[in-house]
Formats: sequence, structure tokens, C-alpha cells
Amino acid sequence: MEYLSIINKFSKNYNYSDELSALFVYSLTNNQELIIPQRLKKIYKQNFIKNMHIISELKKIYKICENMNIRQPILLKGTSYIFKFYNDNLGCRNLNDIDLLIYDKEHYFQLCELLKSNGYIFSSDYPETLTKNNIKIDLHIELINSARIAARREFVNISDWQKHIIKINDFYFLDDNLDFLYSLLHSAIHHSFSEFKWLTDAYLFIFLKKLAPQNLKKIAEINNILDLLRFCLTYLNLIFELPQEYQDTFNLPYKKNVCKYILKKTNKKNCQYLINFLFANNLQKIRILMNLLFPNKTILNLKYPQKNILAQYIQHYKEIIKSVI
Repeated sequence: MEYLSIINKFSKNYNYSDELSALFVYSLTNNQELIIPQRLKKIYKQNFIKNMHIISELKKIYKICENMNIRQPILLKGTSYIFKFYNDNLGCRNLNDIDLLIYDKEHYFQLCELLKSNGYIFSSDYPETLTKNNIKIDLHIELINSARIAARREFVNISDWQKHIIKINDFYFLDDNLDFLYSLLHSAIHHSFSEFKWLTDAYLFIFLKKLAPQNLKKIAEINNILDLLRFCLTYLNLIFELPQEYQDTFNLPYKKNVCKYILKKTNKKNCQYLINFLFANNLQKIRILMNLLFPNKTILNLKYPQKNILAQYIQHYKEIIKSVI
């Protein structure tokens, strides 16, 4: 099973959904017929059924928005990628929730009321998360969520994202260039490359959409995220060999030793603090440190809802230490 060599570069601990992602990208890049092994057929079927249900729910939400004269939200993350890459193989992509990008706070309140009137409830401490039965919807007011680390908004602020909205087959998406940038940035600064499926999504943009690296570089320069993008591409290149044009355009590798360090860690999630700190300027570093060392009570309750305040701080500091050890 040669496709396992891809995912083994990422981690020795992977699940069947990750394996399906590796199999899918391997079959595409090697121009081979996609054949699902028997041991993966059950998870493939589960993913397929759930994704069909999610697509049906999205159509209902869009129709209700249209009827109520509410702007239809933009599909984000896996909710977007199942249409862009996995439409003919829905079972190869696991979706945990529906991610919707919204325009502003007024749009947020409109969608919340719409969803609540159609059976959704707020079921967590996160004000942007609603659920109905086994479907969870996350509403994103900003591309890069700064709720936990406020300085993120300062060093990753793509303010003109509304200029990059396109409509395909009745749904709204970010255009491929910005969608690709978002997939990598989100994977890095929110989750420190801990999810294999998001790295697969990012690579599929390069392989299937044939994005011109010069256009990506221009967008990155405009938004002052070029070094962060170079870092993300260096990490991606450790798993999927990128076209030489990308390596030349972005002068890769960049901070390769840090990328290798993160790649080797079993628990990559804790490295988000390291990545955030690495790409902040001096003033932003101070703000990040203040956020990390003295998080407010709301953040602690969101992260550790079952613990008292002392236990919350202890667990929080353990995570910080793990990110650099």
C-alpha cells in the first residue's frame, strides 16, 4: 500500500479517515483508479451518508435565506472542499461540522435567528456554534478566529476577503487562491498542522486547481503574510513534494528546522502558540504573551469547562510548556 508512505510522513498515529485522504490524493497524483480497501469501506460509507445529509441541509439553509431576503453565507473549510475536490468521492472526506463565513455581526444575528427557528440550538459555550441532531454549524465572523489569541487579528488580517467571493452551482465560495491561503493559514496558526485532511486539501488546490504561485505571492505580499505562507509551504513540502515553480517562487525552504520539529511531535496541536509567536512582531509578541500568560476567565471556561480556576490555569500552562518542549 504505497499511499501509506504519504501519511507516514505526517504521523505514525492516524485514523481511517486520514487514510482515506491519503488514498484519495495518491490515486489522483498517480493517475490510478480509486479503489477503496475493504477495511476502509465502512468509514467511507459513513462519510458519504453524512456528507449527503450536510449537502441537503446546506440547500435548505440557502433556500430559507433566499426566501427571507438574507444574504447567503460563504462555504468554508471542508464544507467548501467537498464540492471543489470530493464531489465524485464524497466518502473520502470526513466533515465534523458545517463552516459558514458570514459578512458582519448583523448577518450573524440574522443567521442565528434563522437557524434557531429551524431547530438549531446553541449547544456549547461558543456563541458561534449551533447544533441540530448530529449536525453542527460554526459561524465565522472573521477568516482567522482571534477569540483565544487576540493578536492573531493583527498579524493575519485579510481585510479584503469579500472581494474574493464567487458563486458556483448556487453556493458561494472563496475563490481558489484565497481558499487555498486560508486552508494553509488556518491549519497552521489555529491547529499547528495537526489535521492531515487539511494538508491534503491544501495540496489538492495546487495539484488540481493549478494555482499560479505568482498570484498567491502577490496576495500574500498585499496582506503582509508572505513569510507565514513560505513557512506553511515548507511544511507542506515535507509531506507532498511541491512543484519546482512553487519552491523557486517562494524561495523554499523557510524555517525548515522548525517545520521538522513540529512534524516530529506526536501532539502537534500545542505548537500553535509557537507558530503564533514566531510570526508576530515585537509588539504583537507582547500581546500574545499577555494573552497566553493571563487569559481571561471566559477563555479558560471555554477551554476547560469542567475545571475550577486553579486547575484551568495549571492545564493552560501545561499546554504552553508542551508547545516548546
